[in-house]
Amino acid sequence: MPSTLQRRSFLASLAACGLVLAGPARRRASAGTSGPRRLVLVFANGGLDTSYSIDPKGGTDIDVPSGTEEVVQGIPLWTDPTRPNTRAFFEAHGARTCVVNGIAVRSISHPECTRRMLTGRPGSGNPDIGAIVGHTLGAELPMGYLILGTSGFSGPLAASTGRVGQTNQIVALLDDDQGYPPMAGDDTPAFVPSSAENDRIREFVLAGVDRERAVRAAAGFNRARIDDFEASLGRGDDLRARADDFGKAGLSRTFDQQIEIAVQMLSAGVAWSVNIDPGVALDTHDLNEQQGPQQEVLFAGITELLAALAATESESGASLLDETVVVVMSEMSRTPKLNAALGKDHWPVASAMVIGAGVAGGRAVGGTSDLGDALTVDLESGETTEGGVTLGPANFAAGILELVGADAQSFFPDVEALHALRS
Repeated sequence: MPSTLQRRSFLASLAACGLVLAGPARRRASAGTSGPRRLVLVFANGGLDTSYSIDPKGGTDIDVPSGTEEVVQGIPLWTDPTRPNTRAFFEAHGARTCVVNGIAVRSISHPECTRRMLTGRPGSGNPDIGAIVGHTLGAELPMGYLILGTSGFSGPLAASTGRVGQTNQIVALLDDDQGYPPMAGDDTPAFVPSSAENDRIREFVLAGVDRERAVRAAAGFNRARIDDFEASLGRGDDLRARADDFGKAGLSRTFDQQIEIAVQMLSAGVAWSVNIDPGVALDTHDLNEQQGPQQEVLFAGITELLAALAATESESGASLLDETVVVVMSEMSRTPKLNAALGKDHWPVASAMVIGAGVAGGRAVGGTSDLGDALTVDLESGETTEGGVTLGPANFAAGILELVGADAQSFFPDVEALHALRS
């Protein structure tokens, strides 16, 4: 087989399948306000200082920015005229938003906290909640889970996950005309297989699938992965037909551009869950006052995302916002006190916002002490209580799965979900 095949026709499709393998066919209930819900993850890397917004601390124990504590649409906030986008978001969408405070991440490492918040588990090898939702509810689609951002974990569910890459590399796999050029000095002509040659290549690949299934994948985990791969080949072809929707190779997506393509892919039935990176700089070890303008960018983008979802009709005739859950989170928060550089360092307690379909909105659940420590909570009501449990990433992740209609117990059999997210 010629070495240049990877840039052309069938192998380009096959390579795309390697990124976008759809899982075994499952019957998906029709979408609707009471059926399975789509999921959009907005993951703000760096560490959100929640004292600027969704976890107000007006006392003297924590260094806070200028502002006033007030309740907007039932949600306690720390607001200031210099941060109008934050307040405007909750004025418009607070009734459909549940703020979750006091998630004990138990780490101050960016990579580890990112894994824990997205997957609900420590360590590597676990799928994140977007991958679980895409694999279980969107298995029939070309791409169950679309990662537009920089943080996402597919684990064993890579067959349903697609990454566009930081510079939109997926387009080079989907569009022959945008494939990577040969290396300098390589004059080997590109191999463009004919339809008959494509059929022969497909036969060769499927023969390899049969061989692996007979040798080491007759049952269990390996069998499921082989089945995923085999079922994905046609879906990879379907995805190639949508190459134009991803734009040009080399494109570094802005927050606005990610929102546009996320809504387009959800409405077109290409993806069921999407991961977005807002591109804000929240790791404010120096000059923590940068949190204000960065959070303004975040809240303006979330407002735009919800407006786009609300303006887009789904197959059922409802708006996408009526059938989608949006989760906004960061991997950690910031220390209660400023450091010598007037910044704040890593703090092992996180917050999140859950917005949209089926959400018990207009309130905050969980909580932190006057010094920013996680308080124990009743998982059914969401209220803080001395007799409750420490809210962890696993409880939160299981709660999201429960909310969207995925089987949380299959992935978190030993975990009680944060039931308070449901309306």
